[in-house]
Amino acid sequence: MAKKRGEVALQEEIVDEDSWNALRMKQGLIVVDVYQEWCGPCSAVVGLFKRLKTEINDDLLHFAVVKADTVETFELYRGKCEPYFLFFGIRDPMVIARELKEAEIKQKREEEEEVEQELTLAVLKPDVVQSGVAEQIIRELEEKGIQILESQEHLFTTEEAEIFYENVKDQPYFQDLVGFMTSGPSKIIVCAIKGKQGIIDKLRGLIGTSIFEKDSEEMNETIRAKYGTGIIKNAIHASSSKEEATRELAFFYPGYEPPVITVKRTQSIGKGYEETVYGTGKHEIERTVAVLRPQAYELYKDEIVKQIKNAGFTITLEKVIQLTKEQVEEYYKEHMGQPYFGELTTLMSSGPCLALLLAREDAVAKWREMLGPASVSEAKSTVPGSLRAQFTMKSPTKMTSGKSEGINLIHGSANDHEVEKDISVFFPVEKTIAAIKPDAYANRDEIIERIESAGFHVAARKETTLTKDIARKLYENCSGQPFYNDLVNHMVRCYLLITFKYSGQTLFMVLTRSNAISGWRQLMGPTDPNKASDESSESIRAIYGRDILRNAVHGSSNKDEVQRIQNLLFTGIEATEENRKQIIRNL
Repeated sequence: MAKKRGEVALQEEIVDEDSWNALRMKQGLIVVDVYQEWCGPCSAVVGLFKRLKTEINDDLLHFAVVKADTVETFELYRGKCEPYFLFFGIRDPMVIARELKEAEIKQKREEEEEVEQELTLAVLKPDVVQSGVAEQIIRELEEKGIQILESQEHLFTTEEAEIFYENVKDQPYFQDLVGFMTSGPSKIIVCAIKGKQGIIDKLRGLIGTSIFEKDSEEMNETIRAKYGTGIIKNAIHASSSKEEATRELAFFYPGYEPPVITVKRTQSIGKGYEETVYGTGKHEIERTVAVLRPQAYELYKDEIVKQIKNAGFTITLEKVIQLTKEQVEEYYKEHMGQPYFGELTTLMSSGPCLALLLAREDAVAKWREMLGPASVSEAKSTVPGSLRAQFTMKSPTKMTSGKSEGINLIHGSANDHEVEKDISVFFPVEKTIAAIKPDAYANRDEIIERIESAGFHVAARKETTLTKDIARKLYENCSGQPFYNDLVNHMVRCYLLITFKYSGQTLFMVLTRSNAISGWRQLMGPTDPNKASDESSESIRAIYGRDILRNAVHGSSNKDEVQRIQNLLFTGIEATEENRKQIIRNL
């Protein structure tokens, strides 16, 4: 009996990483049946495996079944409808070494990209130029890893100084500053970090605060602390942001082209919606949510978005949303009872808002810093360069209390917990059904790569040759169109049997992402490939479509159609909160 049991246990059951690692240590060929928990292993091949094991009668042949749901190594195979058989066994040192080297080269290419180098401009002011200290400051900068790409002496005219320092023209010291900058030559230098980004923040850290202070030993080592004598005669000016650096470089070096450098990619935006939203778990890249309230969206959208990008943020998702007053009251319910609550809810529901999902290092803190204080009056008095101080109401009389300056026009997530809350409100996961038609089936891998690069997650897939009955149900919304019968015949391969050009296979997929339905239709492009080429040259139909019938892909047009086709072709697929983290791992 024991022997028979051993024969029955032909395939070793792998349920976790430990048992998989133990199996991998065995010598020989390992044949693995990867299965999903909901369907179990492929029993149809067990007889074949038994016969092979008996005929070969070799201890170097091993069979196993792996539950993809519980073994992280097989995460790429989760959610698949087809059986997968994987073969492990080659341990030739030369082959392994070559494959590792090729993988390393490929990974390096994928992790690197060529970008324009970040530059900044610094002005060594007349006091340090006249005293001969300017060259000493330049040497100190170079010792700290700052590369000087360009250098020139320049005597500001009054008009030039007023334009260059226009961002502080409202300050009481403005005229004194202009007078000082025109009193003698300054030294203008273009700075970078050799082969790296981040020069703006690094240089600002080295020069110190704009207000002359010596509060600590670290502060005493800054350039302004060592060589400056006051708020105006503070030795050096440096650009404070990418936007300011661009403007100031153009002021002195119009048409200057930054060097191109190779850097590590900070984030691959096309990894899929859930990774885009929740990140990869690495510390470097954070996500935060920005919401332009109705007046900000209507009046200032382009300028705000420009400043966001100049600050180093990537806008990974954006969505225009119209909230009802009830939805706003629910969203801000923790503020209920505050004197501004009614005004805030009225403002937020007065028109469409623009929600942005932003990504960069320290995104939450950086975005809060850019916004400034929640009170507009406080922002104007303490941080006049902040977004909430710059972009304010134009029609205060329309607000409920009339004190519109107290309500800012831009929202930002306050912490990681609020980021997740804002994502669930403004970017909920949606699903859609996509189909790669027989005429484009040969290009399915390229199309899927484009789908995933657009932020979609393929939650499930099914390859099939459609029957006429299923095809009619699939396209029942087109039943009144003159091309309906041709379309059905195309999908079931009637005329394909004559031309022998296509496989007849159709690949159906359940895709998940924020705004999945409209996003997929946008990625597909117009129904007619010729029109798609004119209006959306990068769309799938423009690239892979031939005519209005053979247009490569199909997509559901609304939620009802998604549900109808899902019931027809798939079961048990839901874009729920529970499978969010699962989706992340699959990406």
